[in-house]
Amino acid sequence: GANMTLSEYAQALANAGSTASAFKQDANDMILILRKLAGENIKGGQAGTTVKALITSLASPMTAKKLQPLGLSFKETDIQKLGIIKALDNINKQIAITEKKRGGEEIVANALRNAFGQAYIGSFKQIIQNVETIKATKTEQQKFYEEKQESKMLTERQAGLAPA
Repeated sequence: GANMTLSEYAQALANAGSTASAFKQDANDMILILRKLAGENIKGGQAGTTVKALITSLASPMTAKKLQPLGLSFKETDIQKLGIIKALDNINKQIAITEKKRGGEEIVANALRNAFGQAYIGSFKQIIQNVETIKATKTEQQKFYEEKQESKMLTERQAGLAPA
């Protein structure tokens, strides 16, 4: 199933939280990625370990070097500067461009395997391929939050609690 229990989230965050924090990642982004992994039946501690591995991979200039065949440099994958969603989005876009080239699918497969290793390649690909959905969810959440803030301000203004 697509849902994780609270204790599975707790396990996931126990495994990935300190790494995510060390690399200054947005907590909401982590939850969105964990939800995507849950949809692929990767849950709890395993999901946390996967996210931790993804963060440490993307934080490394070595990984960016291995993604060069996709036309990527550390500037496009540096999660500390860009945040993980933007970095994954950049990778996803370059995969799409590279796959259109002659022999592109093989170039992509080799670059991803070299960059991320055999152990995590499957789950990383799931996250990368679903980055559009993750971005859409994030946008929806931001809109909802902004609308809530606006309606709160409007209510306060009407009640004479806030300046117009």
